[in-house]
Amino acid sequence: MNKWSGSLKPSWFLVAPLVSGVVAIATPSQAASLAFSESLLEVTFNQAFFSSSTDTDTDTFTIADDGDVSAEAVAEAVIFNDPSDASVCIFGLGNPGACNVAFSGVIGDNGNNYFGQAKSTAKVLGNFFVSSGAIFAFDFIASLLLQTEIDRPDIETAQAAGTVSFSLYGGPQAQSLSLLDTFTLSGSLSTVGPGDSLVAPKGSHALTFDTSFDQSFGGQVEFVDAFVEGSYNRSFENDTYLQLIEVKTTTACVATAASQQDCKQSVPEPMSILALLAPLLGLMGIFLKKEHLPN
Repeated sequence: MNKWSGSLKPSWFLVAPLVSGVVAIATPSQAASLAFSESLLEVTFNQAFFSSSTDTDTDTFTIADDGDVSAEAVAEAVIFNDPSDASVCIFGLGNPGACNVAFSGVIGDNGNNYFGQAKSTAKVLGNFFVSSGAIFAFDFIASLLLQTEIDRPDIETAQAAGTVSFSLYGGPQAQSLSLLDTFTLSGSLSTVGPGDSLVAPKGSHALTFDTSFDQSFGGQVEFVDAFVEGSYNRSFENDTYLQLIEVKTTTACVATAASQQDCKQSVPEPMSILALLAPLLGLMGIFLKKEHLPN
């Protein structure tokens, strides 16, 4: 049996054309450990962007002195005003909108000395202008799926973590914005050992959503399956510039004791939004200077 595809909980993300080949990164018949993380966010807005940018980053690293280990990382981010571009999104919420995913997966065989890690990040930044008395609104779907599994707890470890987040900033000037609302869905698994968590998002007067959570902590197989469907709706008395920042991160790691590598160090806690967005914010500074902003 293909351990990679047969052992994981069913995932709507894995059947998407975007990552149809990811599940085939390794097909050992007797896999000993795996770690898997995927995060997704899709959004559709009630108005078009006047400027936007995306950024993605992936990284994998493997060592196998005894046995085999495979790692894969995928990050995709798309932002669009044209309805023809909305077809690339899994749920197809509509346009103008954005859809972005991050995936990390690692699998090792029955060897006694291997280490593998994968990391991915997908980011979106969009700017809007809302006239006095107008409403800014969007609908969104967010998902986080984590799983870890080991066969030999005396020598193997597996960790996975993921975050889906967005922050909305606003103000009367495009270059001087303050935080209005945030959304964060995050989770982590550590098999075997402490460190399992699922942090649910919090709503506000403008941000509402429905959630579906399933989790299993403890033992040699652990998972987190979280799905959120929500909306944002806020009116503005004055002309307002808005900036929406979205970040998706995933990390996965497997290791054996003989590798002398530590998954706890190799799969860090989710980085701060500001640290992740530093390159993207630099690009947006250039765009804001070039774009013709509303008066």
